[in-house]
Amino acid sequence: MSVWNLLREFQMRKVHMAVFLNGYGGTVGIITLEGVVGEIVGDIFDENDSKTN
Repeated sequence: MSVWNLLREFQMRKVHMAVFLNGYGGTVGIITLEGVVGEIVGDIFDENDSKTN
């Protein structure tokens, strides 16, 4: 599934997090809305992220 399709699913379902399952129903990982948007526009930083110099 492409990141654009994932973004559409997040928008339609009005969720911010999803569990990614393999073909057998086993958990593969967690996908977040922030992660999907980050893949599209690049990393997102806010005031809560630590700053590195």
